[in-house]
Amino acid sequence: MRKVAVIATILLLTFAALSTVSAEDGARYNIMATFWPEKVFAENIVKGIDGFEVGIIIPASGTPHGFQISPKKLQEVGEADIVIANGYIEDFLNKLHERFPDIPLVRTAGHLMLMKSMSAQHDEHEEEEHEKEEEQGHDHGDYNPHTWLSVNNAIVEVRVIRDALVRLAPEKRSQLMRNAVAYEKKLHKLQMDMLDAAVEFNRTEIVTFHDAFGYTARDLGLHVLDVVMKVPGYSPSLKELGGLLEKIRKHNAAVFAEPQFPDRVVNLIAEKTGQKVYVLDPGVTTTPDADAYEKVMRANLKVLKEALK
Repeated sequence: MRKVAVIATILLLTFAALSTVSAEDGARYNIMATFWPEKVFAENIVKGIDGFEVGIIIPASGTPHGFQISPKKLQEVGEADIVIANGYIEDFLNKLHERFPDIPLVRTAGHLMLMKSMSAQHDEHEEEEHEKEEEQGHDHGDYNPHTWLSVNNAIVEVRVIRDALVRLAPEKRSQLMRNAVAYEKKLHKLQMDMLDAAVEFNRTEIVTFHDAFGYTARDLGLHVLDVVMKVPGYSPSLKELGGLLEKIRKHNAAVFAEPQFPDRVVNLIAEKTGQKVYVLDPGVTTTPDADAYEKVMRANLKVLKEALK
């Protein structure tokens, strides 16, 4: 009987040890992305790896400009193991970090060479206008936060997220690295396709609806002559509109609207300049599926090829 008891004890200890290993192997990691590109990048890095769940703060039906985080969403963030953010476009980010200082916050745009925003450039000449924009509350400061609309930037952001997730789950390092390399390969292919197309562009001066496509332009050798809406949600003054029309006529600039904003002003621009208006999509209302980034950027490339031929 004593021998049986010893064997039973050994079996129990072995089972307990195996249970501990299983618990460690079954660790769960809750990733919270602020909005669509960060979620898409994270989803590709953790694709097919057990234990990861990726949530999102800003829904596909909204835009990051002026987004106010709800108490319910704050509660969800409080259950996260890590938060992945752009770092410049989320007005609520400081509030979120103050509320949950112990949750790692990854600001992907903080690792990039940022461009001055069009509003900041404008402010150097129009101080009074600058004060008005600050009162309106949607100014993102001196830097353009739309970093994801450069494939070069996207590749860097993927690496930043990859490294953060490896720190979070070091036991998953090899799988995370393998996924990140596979996704980067797709992004490099996208990047090369865009650069190949840019060689054929006959026009390089563009006017965009708001300050979203500066990084795209920088990648492809384009020049953003001006933007229609320097502050999201606020139409240009008559003086600004007159100056914009003059620039478009003088430089034969291609004009681009966005699906998230009303087209009243751009229709007027088309009427006054004779320019056809094309639509570029920053993707903020895109469902963040794993292939969403490539779809958005390839759709934009198709539009650019048509507009700039």
